Amino acid sequence: MRWGEGMREHPQRERPSKPTVLLAVVGQSPQVITETLYALVRRDPSARIPRIVAITTAVGAARIRETLADGGWLARFCQDYRMPEPALEVDVAADADGQAVADIHSEEDHIAIADACVRWMRLLTSDDAIRVHASIAGGRKTMSFFLGYAFSLFARDEDEMSHVLVDPAFEGHPEFFYPPPHAREIELADGQCADAAKARVLLAEIPVLKLRARLPDSLFAAEGGYRQTLALADAAQRRPELALDAEQRTLVANGVRVRLAPALFALYCAVIARGQAGRWPGGKLDPIRWEEFAAFYPHSLATGHAERLQEGAFGIGGELDPQRFAEWRSEINKALRAALGSEGARPFEIVKVGEGRFGLAGVNPHMVNLPPRRAVGQDRGR
Repeated sequence: MRWGEGMREHPQRERPSKPTVLLAVVGQSPQVITETLYALVRRDPSARIPRIVAITTAVGAARIRETLADGGWLARFCQDYRMPEPALEVDVAADADGQAVADIHSEEDHIAIADACVRWMRLLTSDDAIRVHASIAGGRKTMSFFLGYAFSLFARDEDEMSHVLVDPAFEGHPEFFYPPPHAREIELADGQCADAAKARVLLAEIPVLKLRARLPDSLFAAEGGYRQTLALADAAQRRPELALDAEQRTLVANGVRVRLAPALFALYCAVIARGQAGRWPGGKLDPIRWEEFAAFYPHSLATGHAERLQEGAFGIGGELDPQRFAEWRSEINKALRAALGSEGARPFEIVKVGEGRFGLAGVNPHMVNLPPRRAVGQDRGR
């Protein structure tokens, strides 16, 4: 098969009007930046690309400075194609000691690049005013992998990832950075001359499984590196495992700790206890009773607060008020989603499981060890 056979550029379609930040991993061939710019502008001449972020090594940064920066090929490209010159930010990955990674030779060097990819994807996707175009065309294969993986975790619907395919005769040529709008002859490796304006550069968009909606909000707000982010993401994808820590009023859902207010923790335990007894509770039908709730309430029942809670939420009949049940259920589910993400929280949420009844969405209650029940009334009169 000859170059380009069976390949076609992604068809032009209506795209968001937001400005685009080009995020790229770059090795010793900075050409990937201008080649990607060329492909983006060719696809959409109205594209606004005010900023470029290049993740690289110290060696790669030196090559960028020599070829692209300070009136180099980036400025020439923008003049040729009559577009504002983007701000170029070069981020040299640093190891755990803060030392710049010269080149990628060790596991520590790989992790430094991975941390940079996670950091930039987290930062850029937190800005709703921009969209991200991630290029994995440059650098070593592991650099491309790490940016691709970070993209899969953080990318939003409007963000894109791509690779550029360059005519083999021009790929990696030290004098080729993009096809110019006018004829420009360069000498190829075989000694022949060719017109750079006729070089073929195709933008190959890469479809990616975007996991953002399935991941906990804490992953997007944290400052952890690649390994910490991977651990959080992995926890959100596991088969649901639930443990209860009464002393800390904490649910441990797939290894992620979710701390609840005392009343919320007691209600969650009471719902599981009902499930173990074979009858999920309802809001109005067969509601949670005070003694079921109080058996798991983590504070002393001899306090005025507990008495007010009993009177205000359970009333004279000792049954949990339906509106209070709905409010507490909503607060529990909200806390789970904040810690685990929408998809990750789903198995642990209290949801409607039958006509007027509520239980855990995806956790078998018989697989959960409840904390010891207290005898209701044991704190009274102390």
